[in-house]
Amino acid sequence: EKNPAWEHPITGEIIPSGPDNPLGSRWIGFTETPDGQIGFHGTNEPQFLGQAVSHGCVRVDDIEIQEIYDRLGEGTPVIVRS
Repeated sequence: EKNPAWEHPITGEIIPSGPDNPLGSRWIGFTETPDGQIGFHGTNEPQFLGQAVSHGCVRVDDIEIQEIYDRLGEGTPVIVRS
């Protein structure tokens, strides 16, 4: 999704697309859990890349997630490895 809104998984607050949105400019969902969706996304806080600070998603540099988003089609298989 380009310029996604974000719903906080605990409070339910909706953060619209823009500089305050922790998803950055792109969202690529790859699985759903009882607690919500998990995916790759950009970030508005690049200083936290590589740290366990999300609700289960994988943060990616915002420029890089734009490139990945443009290359993937819907239904592309995803394998996440540690």
